[in-house]
Amino acid sequence: MRDSETSASQLYCAHAVSARVCGRDSICVVNDELAVCEWLDTASFNVLVSCAGFADRSARLKSWLSEFPGVFAGPVGSKRAAEILNGFIENGLFVSAERWYEAVQQCAPNRTGSIGRIAILTKDRPYELKRCLESIIASGQRYGTDIKLTVYDDANNDDARVSIREVIAGKDDGVARQILYCGQTHKSAYLQRLHTYSGVPAETLRFAFGGGQAVGPTYGGNLNAAMLGNIGTMYACVDDDTVWRISRSARFSQSLSISRAIPEDCALYPTRAEAIENVVWDDQEDLLKCHEMLLGKSIGQCIGEITKLGGRVDVSAIAPCVATSTMLHGGRVVATMTGVAGHSGSERVYWHLLHGDALARLNANDHLYRRLKNSREVVRVANNWTISDTPALMAYAMGVDGREPLAPFLPVLRNQDGVFAKVMRICDSSRYIGHIPWAILHDPSKSARCTPATDVRPRLADIVIGALQVFDSTMLSCDITENLCTVGKYLEDIACLGNGGFSRWLKSRYCDYLASWLRLCDGVAGGDASNTDGVRHEVERNIMALKEAMAGASHIWWPIDVTCPVNDPTAIEVTRALLRSYGRLLTEWGTIWDAAGQLARSGVRLSEPEQGLNNSVWI
Repeated sequence: MRDSETSASQLYCAHAVSARVCGRDSICVVNDELAVCEWLDTASFNVLVSCAGFADRSARLKSWLSEFPGVFAGPVGSKRAAEILNGFIENGLFVSAERWYEAVQQCAPNRTGSIGRIAILTKDRPYELKRCLESIIASGQRYGTDIKLTVYDDANNDDARVSIREVIAGKDDGVARQILYCGQTHKSAYLQRLHTYSGVPAETLRFAFGGGQAVGPTYGGNLNAAMLGNIGTMYACVDDDTVWRISRSARFSQSLSISRAIPEDCALYPTRAEAIENVVWDDQEDLLKCHEMLLGKSIGQCIGEITKLGGRVDVSAIAPCVATSTMLHGGRVVATMTGVAGHSGSERVYWHLLHGDALARLNANDHLYRRLKNSREVVRVANNWTISDTPALMAYAMGVDGREPLAPFLPVLRNQDGVFAKVMRICDSSRYIGHIPWAILHDPSKSARCTPATDVRPRLADIVIGALQVFDSTMLSCDITENLCTVGKYLEDIACLGNGGFSRWLKSRYCDYLASWLRLCDGVAGGDASNTDGVRHEVERNIMALKEAMAGASHIWWPIDVTCPVNDPTAIEVTRALLRSYGRLLTEWGTIWDAAGQLARSGVRLSEPEQGLNNSVWI
């Protein structure tokens, strides 16, 4: 290797895998911007270092090095293998786990903070809101926490808004005066002020809150309203159909995993009642304190918190880029999420693609599988504190650190939180999502069942995520707002393709999505021989549906949630318009964030309402 390729000072955005090499616990760091990445493959190296004996490891090393003939000439024996590995260590390409712990704890400054606000998102569900509010208030009284509650109402008509405000006004004087309300009128007034202050086009601001596009749910718009309404603070955000009761993982371990995969337990149930019956509720833990264990802290701080409690830190499955980027630049948890007990929170179910104990339980017998296959009732929770670079987030009960710029949620349609996590990961690789080992009760009064084998077409969010998958991140800088602008212009450029060009691009993303699921299902179909007939049949149905969708892509290739008649070209134009609008929002988001922060500092924020129905509150 050339000296320039082994200089520790040039290790940036590097690949890293946890390894046991030459009897040492170490982190193997490999630069993915230099020529090293061409021959040191993370997956191959994982195979190499998984061997217990040095002889096996040496044999694997020889096989592994043979894949890169341009780097090492001739056979490599055990002695030479050891020399190569020691050379990696001497050149800074191996860093001991202990040294890594020390580096990440020193790299980023410590930050303190607590959650002082809870945003409750609601729409047309006064019963659920009442129950949610009561559970949060009871929790606050139990633990003596002084929390400001804000209800963000996404209702579109006056009657629905009155019902929600009656729930708030129905509380006793002391409680009602602590609950703020933000409805469509307040959002509109705030956006007008923000437009005047920032100069951002009104159309873009309306789209941020879900307005101007009558295409479906606007959950993401309500999330954006909550984000700007709590700018500069750490806050919790919950859906109105959650109940403030939590249950710790049955396999709870007081440890911290820094990993791409989430070490979690997942148990499925035919009914919600059965799921809840199998949960032990924990009244001794304050959910906000659980979020605060990770939220807003650097990875070094999180390690310190766990070690104070006598817990261990596990980096055996540390994700690519995390080891080196955290060692050189630090890292921080900007969002945390709970597990879930009750409704899964997902509109789609793919239980037949589970693995481990969850799949084993599903495979217990065909009768059980038939009862479970369309159920969305689940107890799913991380087994220990986890920090992950995987862009996966569900917003039904999350903590958010809004003290520094974040990305906007996709304002319309579903999986808005998945798009948020993906954009955040691309635009700032030093920001992570934390998973806490407690599940919250998710208990909507109405929840539809779905059949997974026929629900295979991508949603708009899947198309956006697919576009981001192939985005060239080398164009990005170290400034998140600049990066949001760059990503936004990229999406706008796609939306500005000519009619034929955009259709071809959309069809390509559509087919890529289907192909990725097809590869996954094919792998399951040829995998575990213990799968029951029911699981195998479900996988086969899924494969058939995917192939049919692929075959039909010549005349239908737009997102499934952009609902238009078959062969109606309007669907393609609606998709184009939504992609362009989200691109523009990303482009302007830095300006919006700065203006919202200045308005908040000047006092333009949610105000304490007077009790009753005639108060008027800014968002």
